[in-house]
Amino acid sequence: MSESFAATRPDLEHHTGLRSLRISEYHAAPVSVVSSPVVDAAVIEGRSRGYVDGLQAAQGHADALEATRQAEHERLMRTTVERTEQALASLGHAAAQLTASMVHALDAAEDTVFDIACQVAEIILDAELSEASVAARSTIHRALTARTPSPVHTIRLHPDTVRAATTAAPVPAGVELVADPALQPGAAVAVYRDGWLEAGVEDALTRVRSYASEVRHDGEVDR
Repeated sequence: MSESFAATRPDLEHHTGLRSLRISEYHAAPVSVVSSPVVDAAVIEGRSRGYVDGLQAAQGHADALEATRQAEHERLMRTTVERTEQALASLGHAAAQLTASMVHALDAAEDTVFDIACQVAEIILDAELSEASVAARSTIHRALTARTPSPVHTIRLHPDTVRAATTAAPVPAGVELVADPALQPGAAVAVYRDGWLEAGVEDALTRVRSYASEVRHDGEVDR
């Protein structure tokens, strides 16, 4: 009962026998906790449940984080695989194009080399390779113009070359053509009084190589 209320109603204290209680005189009584096996067990159970609930909540949070991390890892792996496959496909396409270009360039180079070889052969034989009779006459000409110590009387040729030569034009006077199966087409052996001399394509090629070497050497000296 407050001081103001007790001061205004003193009659209550007289009739009821109640004493007015000032606020300053009131003190809360201490609360005593009863300790017993039942209470202790309940406290332990409550604490255990709280600990288990906390562990379960933490585990759930960790599982959610792991699932997120795994999903991100799988996404990155898929992206990496896709990019790698695209890069390999582009590389394979580029390699195929390069191979096709190289094959085309090699084919063109082979054609060029073949044309040059035919031109060199025509220069050596002094005739077109496709014309057998002209090539045969060129073979005879090489044999007749080879450097020999005495006049040539006999020329040994491949049988096909002999047939082609005799059908093309008359054989020079004083010269006899002899078929020799041991010789290759285009080869010739000039037989003269003191011996014989090969006048085949290989000799002409040797002269061409020698001339090319001299030209190359002169060019290097000039540089």
